[in-house]
Amino acid sequence: GHLHPPLRWMRRLSTTEPALAIEVSMRRSMGAAAEALSRGEIDVAFGRVHDLDRPLPAELRYQPVQLGRNGALMNAGHPFAGADALRPAELVETGMWLPAAGSPPELLGYYRRFATHFGIPMHTDGPNLGLEHVIEHLRAVPGLVMVVSMDLPIPADSGARMIPVTGPSARWPWAMVWRRQDRNPAVALLRRQL
Repeated sequence: GHLHPPLRWMRRLSTTEPALAIEVSMRRSMGAAAEALSRGEIDVAFGRVHDLDRPLPAELRYQPVQLGRNGALMNAGHPFAGADALRPAELVETGMWLPAAGSPPELLGYYRRFATHFGIPMHTDGPNLGLEHVIEHLRAVPGLVMVVSMDLPIPADSGARMIPVTGPSARWPWAMVWRRQDRNPAVALLRRQL
């Protein structure tokens, strides 16, 4: 999606590698992106390759490229909103919210593993309709906390606050995925650069 690190990587590479032709194609999940890769519709995909609803096709390869930092997104009036940082253990008392309806399996799997590992109660009510919807919901239900990518651009006037999650916390594993037999020099260039 347009809010996540891979698109920023592509923007940066478009200025440092002018010969690299980049055409962005969004998919809703890594499973959908893997299908598009297998059909030859796209050359690379970025996402989490674990907890998919089916195994990654054998003709695809992947390589981790970044471990993204987590943040706790909450209403600006939340008791934790003034903290400089939070440890996962501090979320045990509030729980963690994830609007699960419409969320891809790799996202749900990641957050279930995170919550289980740290003993954090997880609430999965509501649809995932994007960042604006999440912020509106956090304003309406001020006790909720959502663990998200620290890189998400939260508008200063949104009524929400992002606090870094520190300590031995899980990080979002971004991977680059491509076809095993692909000899496209642009794919090789992306692999080297990332």
